[in-house]
Amino acid sequence: TDTADRAVARGEFKWWPGVDVGAYNRSVCFHVAPFDTGAIPGGVAARSSTTCVRVVVERCKYVVQPGDDMRTVASTFGVDWLTLWGINVGLDSLAPVVGTELMVGRLYTVLEGDTLLSVADDFETTVGSIRRLNYDLQGARAAVTLQAMSQFCIFPNTCTSA
Repeated sequence: TDTADRAVARGEFKWWPGVDVGAYNRSVCFHVAPFDTGAIPGGVAARSSTTCVRVVVERCKYVVQPGDDMRTVASTFGVDWLTLWGINVGLDSLAPVVGTELMVGRLYTVLEGDTLLSVADDFETTVGSIRRLNYDLQGARAAVTLQAMSQFCIFPNTCTSA
C-alpha cells in the first residue's frame, strides 16, 4: 500500500484573450482542493490553496499566432486588412513571423468634452467598434463625457467616400 502523506499534482491553465478584451486588467484566482479527502491515508486533512494572478491585456495589441497573416488578423478583429497593415509601419510582409506584436488600432487620447459618440463620428467608425476593442468601455454610455487625457483603442475608417 502507498503510505505517502503527500502528492504532487500539476496543472496548466491557458487563456488567449478574445478581440473584445483589450484593456482587461483584473485578478483571476484559482482554488485548488483535493477531489476526495477521504482517500488520504491516516485521515490527514488535505489542504487547499488559492492563487491569484493579475491578467493585463494591453490596448491595441495582438501577438501573431501560427497561421496568421494580415488578412486573417484583420478578419478576426473585423477591420480592413490594408489599413491594419498601414498601422504597422515597418512590416515587410503580409505574413508576419509568429510572435510579432501587431497594433490592431491606434491609441486615442481623450480630449475635454469627448464622448464615445463624438469620437466615433470624428473617425467615421461606430461606438460598437470602439467598445469591441476596449473591454473597459463596453458598459460606457455613448453620450457620456469621457475622462480627459485617458486613452482607448480605435480603428479609424480610412476607406470613406468623402
